[in-house]
Amino acid sequence: AESQIGSHVITFLAYNGSNSGRLPVTFTIQQPPAGGETSLSGIVLDTTDAVAGTSRPVQGVAVSLLGTGIVDVTGADGRFLLQGIPGGTQVLDLATAEALPAPDGSPYAGFREAIGIVGRIANVVERPFYLPRIAASSLTTVNPLGCGEHRRSLPARSAVPATAFARMQTARQVFGTLTSSATSATLKVSHCFPVP
Repeated sequence: AESQIGSHVITFLAYNGSNSGRLPVTFTIQQPPAGGETSLSGIVLDTTDAVAGTSRPVQGVAVSLLGTGIVDVTGADGRFLLQGIPGGTQVLDLATAEALPAPDGSPYAGFREAIGIVGRIANVVERPFYLPRIAASSLTTVNPLGCGEHRRSLPARSAVPATAFARMQTARQVFGTLTSSATSATLKVSHCFPVP
């Protein structure tokens, strides 16, 4: 951010129980170059493989900043680059509708995340964006056509992702909570009303 431009001193302290030491370190943040292009780059990886200690890029993820119309699709290496984007706080969207499935055939879940973009420089996100696999056999369709509680039994030990569907003529905004146990999922709709 512009307010961070300049020199900043951070003092590191160490203490081992009997001796202590200090080390001041100066960090200098320079003004971005005039007319520099604002960009964002990163990599999208499979969560399941990461937990197993391997790295699997996710190909075909549409990465964008909401409201900008700027989109890049991850390649075979899982990398993306958004160029000519606005600075400031943005919402990063990872959409997986067209992404290649995981090796076991599972689709990936997408997500959105607030992200700070520094204008006029290349913003590189060093940490991967991890996408979890969706257990397709555990998908449950919930149709909240009215307020109340909707209960659905599930196979034991299943994951519980949920999707709400409604016909266009009866579309509603739904606010509520989804709770689950090993054998059931309950969608408790606390407020619902027609979309204006």
